[in-house]
Amino acid sequence: MQKKTVSREETVNFVAAILGKNSAATAAEITKAGKAKGLNIYPLIFGLARKQLGIGPKVASGRGPGRPRKIVLGAASGAFKAAASVARKVAAPKLTVSRSTTSMSGDIRGVIDHISSLDAEVTRLRGLLNQISSIAGV
Repeated sequence: MQKKTVSREETVNFVAAILGKNSAATAAEITKAGKAKGLNIYPLIFGLARKQLGIGPKVASGRGPGRPRKIVLGAASGAFKAAASVARKVAAPKLTVSRSTTSMSGDIRGVIDHISSLDAEVTRLRGLLNQISSIAGV
C-alpha cells in the first residue's frame, strides 16, 4: 500500500488557512490538526505560511549595526563630497632618490645601457630559435 504524498505547497496553504482564521493558534494545535489530515508539519512550514500571510518577521537590510551606508560621490552634495574626501585621505609614500640618478646624463646613460642589453638578448634568442628550427627540420 503506497502512502499518499502531499506537496509542500498544500501543507503551507493548510497552515496559512488555519493561521488566517486564528493567528493565535499554537504550533502544537496546528501540528495536531495536520496529522489528522495526514500532513507532516515542521517549523519551516510555519515560517512559509506566515510569510504567505504577510505576518512574518521583517527582513533585515543586510547591513550590520556598524556598517555605514555606501556613499555615491557623484550624487552627493558639494559639502558632503568635501567631508568624504577629507575622511579618505591616505598619506603618500615617501620617495627616496639616490644622488647618482639625479643628473640628466646619468638617467639617459642608464636607459641606453638597458636598451643595448635588451638588443643583445634579442640577438641571442634569435640564434637559439634558428638552432631549434634546424633541429626540428622546419
